[in-house]
Amino acid sequence: AHGYQISNYGYPPLQCQLREFVTAEYSLSPRESQRSDWECAVSANGTRAKMADYARLLRDEYAAKRQPVLISLAPSWDYHGVFEAEGYKTHFINLSPLDSFSPNVEEILAGIDLITKDASLAPMFALNPQQNPTGVNWTQDTVDRILEELVQRDIPLLLDDAHFSTLNISEEPTKALRTVLKLAEGTSYRWLHVRSLGKQFGCNGWGIGVVCGPTKLLESLLSEYSSERHYNINGLAQYAFSRFLLTEDASDYTLRRRKLISQTRQQFCDLLESELGFPSFFRASCTNFQLFPVPQRYQVPEGVLEFVKRSVLEAGVLFTSAWPLPYDSSNLARYDFARVYLTPTENAMIDAVDRLKKIGMYYDA
Repeated sequence: AHGYQISNYGYPPLQCQLREFVTAEYSLSPRESQRSDWECAVSANGTRAKMADYARLLRDEYAAKRQPVLISLAPSWDYHGVFEAEGYKTHFINLSPLDSFSPNVEEILAGIDLITKDASLAPMFALNPQQNPTGVNWTQDTVDRILEELVQRDIPLLLDDAHFSTLNISEEPTKALRTVLKLAEGTSYRWLHVRSLGKQFGCNGWGIGVVCGPTKLLESLLSEYSSERHYNINGLAQYAFSRFLLTEDASDYTLRRRKLISQTRQQFCDLLESELGFPSFFRASCTNFQLFPVPQRYQVPEGVLEFVKRSVLEAGVLFTSAWPLPYDSSNLARYDFARVYLTPTENAMIDAVDRLKKIGMYYDA
């Protein structure tokens, strides 16, 4: 349990459970579930590591001598850091707060067109349907249209479902994986699905998740690329998940956590408006985060960082910017938004807003 494991697919009892887990979570039919052209494995080193392995695989087997380019949406999780480290360029398409950060399919398709017109570039696309950090659960129609275009053009896909089970209790998450399986059947289309279990079960530090993909691609990924940089470890955590994942306790915990995140989000947003004079703003429906506009005096270049710095140093309240990691912002919109982690700790949001109030962090002050 404390050492390396022989199986690159993870602790075998847990790996055997993952297809049943994925089948239930994504409402797959018996036929879809039993198909032999796709497989599941345990991601035991963090899904970020599997993304990097996939980036190298595509760079070697798909891009050839072309420049690989990752296309995704902004603001974003740190796809930039993962893929640029593997020799990729990145191309981000702006999401607008004026549209509640909802994706515009025509703009996304135009962005894909822009990259595919250059024969020297090899595009791939990162799709995050429960989008981090905006917290928008993209509609099934939007996701289906994008996926149809990607498969038709043979543009490889990274499907990142990290926040699939953090949705408001009254909503259903969009199930992009089901569409991928439908569209990719009988083709050689390249795709990889990653899903951290840490967001769902509050154990991010364990590094345990699910990775799915075409059977041959996954074999190459795990046996050749993953083994170059890391071993399959975390045996005790994998064993614990194998005893828990398919139980009623796991389902009950997920529902309770979704409800708590939703309640904490509502409480924080209500407090900003009632106690600090913030205007009404978009309230997310998923992820463990909530974006909010910074006070007016900080809505200037570098203002968000100043807001974050003052909040932590004077009030002891830690926020981040909407996109806290380094990236090339030359062709991107400026986002005058900060991000809060919706901690499930009781009264944490009340305490945070009280602290901001004491230093005069009102919206229009």
